[in-house]
Amino acid sequence: MNRSRRQLHRRLSVSKTSEGSVNRDGGFRDFVRLPKISLPFFNGEKMENWLEFRDTYLSLIHNCSTIGNINKFHYLRAALKGSALTVIQSLEFTAKNYDVAWQLLSSRYDNERILVNIHVNALLNFTQIQKESGKILRNLVDTVNRNLCALNSLGQPTDHWDTLIIHLMSRKLDSVTFRHWEEHRNSITTSPTLKQFLTFLTNRADLLDTIQLEDTKREDTSQLNHFTQNTKNTIYNKTKNTKNEISCPMCKQNHFLFSCAEFRKLSVNARLEKVKDFAVCKNCLRPGHKDRFCRLTHCKYCNLKHSSLLHKDTEQETVVALSSSITASDKPLTLLSTALVNVVGADGRLHTARALLDNGATAHYVTQHLCEKLGLARKNQRTRWQSASPDLQLGSLVLIKERGQPPLLWLLGRIVKLHSGRDGVSRVAEIQTRRGLITRAYNNICPLPI
Repeated sequence: MNRSRRQLHRRLSVSKTSEGSVNRDGGFRDFVRLPKISLPFFNGEKMENWLEFRDTYLSLIHNCSTIGNINKFHYLRAALKGSALTVIQSLEFTAKNYDVAWQLLSSRYDNERILVNIHVNALLNFTQIQKESGKILRNLVDTVNRNLCALNSLGQPTDHWDTLIIHLMSRKLDSVTFRHWEEHRNSITTSPTLKQFLTFLTNRADLLDTIQLEDTKREDTSQLNHFTQNTKNTIYNKTKNTKNEISCPMCKQNHFLFSCAEFRKLSVNARLEKVKDFAVCKNCLRPGHKDRFCRLTHCKYCNLKHSSLLHKDTEQETVVALSSSITASDKPLTLLSTALVNVVGADGRLHTARALLDNGATAHYVTQHLCEKLGLARKNQRTRWQSASPDLQLGSLVLIKERGQPPLLWLLGRIVKLHSGRDGVSRVAEIQTRRGLITRAYNNICPLPI
């Protein structure tokens, strides 16, 4: 009985020790170890991050009475980077200089006027939303909340800015979301508050994310069902048909596309076009499914989900910038495609140049700098326009040249008017034809010897 009592007492002692202990004053002490709180970093490049860094540092380090000034100086130097660290880097590392360092840092970045301007500009310069997006709407809500909280901490009366912020941010919405907001606003009898506006945006973002998720699930389910059905049909056809019925979409021979000799002779770009035209899997080059559902091995060079025959060497590929349209203020801007190309100069060496690709251009140009770099000789191409043609006079019968047509099909007409340039030389004429008046340059007019 005594042995049993001792064992029971030991078990109770171990249990109490593992769960916690009792303080001398009778309180319970918990031994759960909380995760370490990391200090934020501040590099001085973005002033809008100063308030978050300052408040966090004050609560964790600066206002803590159990940490000495020399240790606080350690924490402060470890939390600063870049230009912010340069502010205090010249100070001698002593306990007395900690207060001086913090004062220098505060005087440098605690500029209320600059901080107010930064957060106000963040609200004014929010990018116009082009189409519905739950992610962008949440970004709009976060931007409003973050900057208004910062302005409020700087003493600005943000509690009375609801009407202004709603009017400003509603103009940043896309057309569909703006229409829904106006409908929701009409259902409110009083002037809407900023909280109601942000709640509407949050609910709208949740709705868009839900719709997008359901569309993705349906698309994946449809693709999976299609792939499963095609896989079943393929397996059935393999067991039913003989091996001789396999047909290459390239040469119509008895093999798959990846075994085709004609396909292997093509360049990588040409192979990609053929794969697209034949609607085969980019990973295994077999028909019946898409590459996203293919379970075969991937490229042996880069391990991406495509066939090794479709691998591109990125170091040797031409860098092409896609054309895009952006909106700056109220004027749309169009960016044309460009490409890095190698041009052979007069000395036979290759020179790298950037080409501007414009499919609608009717002329080709080269800069003077590149022309000199390539060592090309330049000639004046306008010398033949310095004087008017003596064969073209008022009333002359002429033929109008048409590219791609034989001269017997060129249009016949009579010159009724000559246009002179600023130098008095005529280079353009108006011609009366059976189709009406036509204006052509002299190089497109052929006079008749009559």
